[in-house]
Amino acid sequence: MKRRSIKYNTLTLIAGVTGILLQSYLFMCGCSTPANSVNPPESAAKSLYSSKCTSCHSLLPPQDYTVDTWRLYVDKYGKKMTQMEKQTVLDYLELYATPDR
Repeated sequence: MKRRSIKYNTLTLIAGVTGILLQSYLFMCGCSTPANSVNPPESAAKSLYSSKCTSCHSLLPPQDYTVDTWRLYVDKYGKKMTQMEKQTVLDYLELYATPDR
């Protein structure tokens, strides 16, 4: 009878430890997120758009203008931006711009 009790206690202990390890693993997996979901590729472009354009005016929603209008605005008002910065901002704005009619 004593032997059965020891076997039962050992199995209970192993099951308990396995359960705790499994719960810990699932918790850690649930808490981590892929890099792209935290910082989507366009977030750097959005930050650039925000920092460069809000120095003169409030931030305009990209969907409020067409791609052609954004090109005109970036060309006209982006005098202090490098060509690479302009292209990065335009690429971001074009993702969300209203389609040309």
